[in-house]
Amino acid sequence: MGKGTGKGGKKTSDISAQKLNDYLYRDDPEPHRARNTAIRKAHPEVKTLEGPEPLTKWVVLGTVTAHVTLAILCRNLSWPWFLLATYAISGTFQANLFLAVHEVTHNLAFSDYKKSRLLAMVANMPLVIPYCITFKPYHQDHHKYQGDHHVDTDIPTQWEAKMTQNPLGKFVWLFFQIFAYALRPCLLKPEKVPYGSWLALNWVFCVSFDATILYNFGPYPLLYFLLGMMWATSFHPTAGHFLAEHYVGEEGVDGEAHPETFSYYGPLNILAYNVGYHNEHHDFTTIPWTRLPKLRALAPEFYKDLPQCDSWFGFTIKYLFSSMNGFNRVKRASSVPGKDAKTK
Repeated sequence: MGKGTGKGGKKTSDISAQKLNDYLYRDDPEPHRARNTAIRKAHPEVKTLEGPEPLTKWVVLGTVTAHVTLAILCRNLSWPWFLLATYAISGTFQANLFLAVHEVTHNLAFSDYKKSRLLAMVANMPLVIPYCITFKPYHQDHHKYQGDHHVDTDIPTQWEAKMTQNPLGKFVWLFFQIFAYALRPCLLKPEKVPYGSWLALNWVFCVSFDATILYNFGPYPLLYFLLGMMWATSFHPTAGHFLAEHYVGEEGVDGEAHPETFSYYGPLNILAYNVGYHNEHHDFTTIPWTRLPKLRALAPEFYKDLPQCDSWFGFTIKYLFSSMNGFNRVKRASSVPGKDAKTK
């Protein structure tokens, strides 16, 4: 990542070297819809990459089976080995299943939404807490209205951002990030919770799974899942994607103020449904994980000069030990009239 042009055309340095006290506001629309249109015009054959990936369902089912089997096998380990297993093994599987739910939520395993929801529930079971049905409407808004703080609940709240302005606050917030990620949308936009039979079924799947594991194998497999979930959203190498995708580390690249979506093309994508191809994913939410590299190869002129993250774990370390905090996110002032654009 290099230096860029900030407000008024002034060259500015790395934002991560500055301690921000407010979000980075932009007046232009989110960038992905326009790039989608431009790519479709330049490469109409891109439509051949769209549509569900049949492999996904088998990967999800295989992962859930292996994950549950290992949780049962690890339950009798001594505490040091058990804790190591929750980080190295459970954390990796939980990160993968989080992103499996994300993939399936976009209807990229089946075109049939009923089958998609059922598969998402299966992927959700080892994650212990039922969330996949609730996740969908909030995540759809994140894509449609990126940066609009009235709608995009992916952005940390004011109090979260202030909490992360000191090192201890950052460590605490990051370790418990899963609770912010899960609860923030429901607390900010409770009217979006999709109450109904699907939500009830999601709870039935997870509670039944939890009860079955607890009754047959005791509490340690559930603890294995829960600790793995905590690691998978905090200090695990794959967890860096939560920060790296949209946290702004530089003010501008090649004259574009505040680039706000960053891709990562490293080997951890193998474990993460290629979510590192994040610009590509936001540009085309209808292209599944197996074909996102093909999208980049098809339209290199649109992606080669975009800022990117070299290391997810490296970005986590940078976040923890630099001046970056929860304010390092772009908000769209254009969608909010007047002073309300910066409502605290």
